[in-house]
Amino acid sequence: VTVSTTPGNTPPFTFDTTSTIPVNMTVTDLNGNPISPAVVTITDPNQNNAVLLQQVTNSNGVVTGSITVPTTTNNVAIAVSIG
Repeated sequence: VTVSTTPGNTPPFTFDTTSTIPVNMTVTDLNGNPISPAVVTITDPNQNNAVLLQQVTNSNGVVTGSITVPTTTNNVAIAVSIG
């Protein structure tokens, strides 16, 4: 399973306490074929693994949306479940 992201515009620096980050990912197999349905879950390990986004890929293997995290968050965990 390969998860790739599509780069977006980098949000400008602000003094906000949260940041909304766009999510645009494609889940594919080793041959580059889209996987659908697959459940993509994004969690914040710094907040007791709080679920930030959970979606099922569309027919093209794509998940889109956004997550809102504290500005102190520097990483998230991504899990993909198939079947």
